[in-house]
This record gives sequence, C-alpha cells and structure tokens, in this order.
Amino acid sequence: RTDDDWRWVLDVNLFGVINGVRSFMPILLDQGGPAHMVNTASVGGLMAGPFLSPYIVSKHAVVALTESIYHELATLNTQVGISVLCPGPIATGIGDSERIRPVDQSDTRALESEAEKEYDTLLSSGIMSGMDPDEVGRIVFEGLRNDRFWIYTHPVYKEAIQGRMESILSGTNPAHAMELPEDLAPES
Repeated sequence: RTDDDWRWVLDVNLFGVINGVRSFMPILLDQGGPAHMVNTASVGGLMAGPFLSPYIVSKHAVVALTESIYHELATLNTQVGISVLCPGPIATGIGDSERIRPVDQSDTRALESEAEKEYDTLLSSGIMSGMDPDEVGRIVFEGLRNDRFWIYTHPVYKEAIQGRMESILSGTNPAHAMELPEDLAPES
C-alpha cells in the first residue's frame, strides 16, 4: 500500500473517530446526566486477514481507543458510557469509497496478485449481501439498553475471534484467514 492509502484510511477510520470523541465527549461529560457514545470499529478490529493492512490497523486502533476511554470513564464516576460496534459485512457503499477519496491522497496501487483480486471479490460479494443497516441500528440500540461495551452484528465471528485470542495466549502462529464464515459466504 502507498503512503496515501495509509493516510486516507487512517484519517477516515481512526482520526474520524478521534475527532468525534474529542468534539462530543466533553459535551457529554459537561451535561452531567446519562449519555452514551458508540464508536464504530469492525470485526476487523478484533481479528486480521490478508490484503487489508491499513483497514485492519485502523479498526484495531478504534477498539483500543474505545476500550481505553471505557476505563477512563470508569475512573471518573460519571453517567457517560461508551461502546464499540464491531460489525461484520453490512450492505453499505464501502466498496465504492474510492469515489470520495481526496485528490491529494490519490496515489494508490492496483490489486496485483491473483490472491488479492480473489479476496477483494470475496469481500465485495460479502458486503453486497451484507446485513441491512436498519438491522445494525436495532442491534446497537439493543446493546445500549443492555449496557454492552462490545456490540456485534455477526456473532458467527466470535469463534474466529476466540481462536485468535487462544493463539495469542498460547504463542502459536496466526491461523490463515482467507475465507468468510460459511454463514456469511455469498451463495454460488
């Protein structure tokens, strides 16, 4: 990936969240009543896969940022809470995001290997057949009502996340991640 690829993804996915926290958390704290912030990461913030390094790094950072703020809020004895949304494939325009890429960050490279192209096709088809955004909203509000820090749209990923955590704790090499869970794979 180019420097522009990294900057663009980090500016949107990480610094967008940082700017939201810096802008709105002081307001939520100053109002003195119950309030809640939800930061959007991804299941990609809890696991890793090939050919998405800037995205994966940005989403891991959002998870870490939100978890750190959770601990900070706990020490402040406040009524303000925070959650992290870790969605799987959602039917959004994320696959077409190049159309809104700033001109000053347009230096990119094409997908080079067959493996990259294959994985890109797999992800694109997963997004196109992804969960309806209205359902995501319902899940978020359910998570807020139940005071959940971790909000998942696709529990099917929990097994992969658990496998990653077990690999970290046991010191084994990461498992190869090149397929969507069977429940999410597009129909042939």
